[in-house]
Amino acid sequence: MTGKAGPRQLLDRMLPLLRNKELDRLADLYAEDGVHELPYAPPGVPRRIEGRERVREYFGSLSRVPLHFHEFRPVAVHDTADPEVIVAEYDADGVVTTSGHEFTVRYLWVLRATGGRILCWRDYWNPQEILDLQGTTSD
Repeated sequence: MTGKAGPRQLLDRMLPLLRNKELDRLADLYAEDGVHELPYAPPGVPRRIEGRERVREYFGSLSRVPLHFHEFRPVAVHDTADPEVIVAEYDADGVVTTSGHEFTVRYLWVLRATGGRILCWRDYWNPQEILDLQGTTSD
């Protein structure tokens, strides 16, 4: 991995890994002390995961989620005044593998990266929408 990869280049690497649920390889993109934040995480899901190996463990738990993403379509990718940070809006099209129900979910990501590694990925999504798709509730 080149040391010059910034947040846009890493975003380009992340998308196919997300789509194909290659989550172990996605965890490899994090700095050793990288952070994954889920500000709107539902009960039972951590809001902050610190360290590449803890991120890898969390991603491993996602392999059981019955959602398959066909495509992540960019709505907008915004540069910021900080060259290590971008803000990305994506629509994710997919299918619930247990029901065949097709869906589109909106994500907003704030990605901080430098030296070819993710320092922090702040991952905003609607947890109730995801729980509803899976046929679970947040009670």
